[in-house]
Amino acid sequence: MFKANGEGLQLDLFSWDQVKTGEGFCALENLDLKKAVIIFEDILSKWEGHPAASAGLKMAVEWDNALGEIEGLPKDDAVISLWEKVRSYTFGQCDGAFRRALIKRAIVLLEDDHSLHIPVDLYLGDLYLEIEDYEKAEQAYRRFIERHSADGRTLGCLGNCLWRQGKKGEARVTYAKALLLVPWEVELAEIDDKELVDALVEEDIYSAAVYGWLRRVLPFVDVEVETPHDSNHGWSLLVYQTLRHAEKARVKGDHEGMVEQRRLLKEVAPAVFLEYMGRI
Repeated sequence: MFKANGEGLQLDLFSWDQVKTGEGFCALENLDLKKAVIIFEDILSKWEGHPAASAGLKMAVEWDNALGEIEGLPKDDAVISLWEKVRSYTFGQCDGAFRRALIKRAIVLLEDDHSLHIPVDLYLGDLYLEIEDYEKAEQAYRRFIERHSADGRTLGCLGNCLWRQGKKGEARVTYAKALLLVPWEVELAEIDDKELVDALVEEDIYSAAVYGWLRRVLPFVDVEVETPHDSNHGWSLLVYQTLRHAEKARVKGDHEGMVEQRRLLKEVAPAVFLEYMGRI
């Protein structure tokens, strides 16, 4: 919509430079970097030193060069190089859409990788998490876990994907599995479930699954561990299973079995026994 005045036609809502810079940043977000360069250079030819156009041109040139450099690299090296550049780059006003577009470029490179992972702790699931596509992140972590042994990092990330989708129950099952299978690999601070973190923050990580159930924030889960990682792991699994058997016997009305499991629990973990009796 135009409006006439003594100086001629002017844009009513937006000035010319605002429209053109908007087009330039849109081209950036579409990774049409050469078009972005042309648009920003045109603005600067008419308005020397235009702040937004100057910043946009700098970004377009730098990323056009960066993407050109990785084109000839082997796939893994290209993904690593692109991811490292994205992580270290200051995007300013383009921190959202342009950054997401670059991460999507990395996803395309990694998506068909048989392992979904490059051995620098770069996972396909991580990239989907960065762009907040939690459903695809969940799928990627599940595929990774199916093909490799589950570790605390990927189980924790899978739990976070589920949590961010509102799948609270599934998330807590996953957190519980991580805390039982590989507690030494779990960082509580990286878990999105703050109620769970608050309930366990003062507990030893090996006992986290036990206290998580006692404090009504984790469910009981069935896991199989062939060989405990160390004596602490072995002890925590024994306590967990004894607690679980005691509760199962109580629910079934097996008084004799319940008494025996409680006796064992009191013997191996007196503090856990006391909290358990207080819980019921």
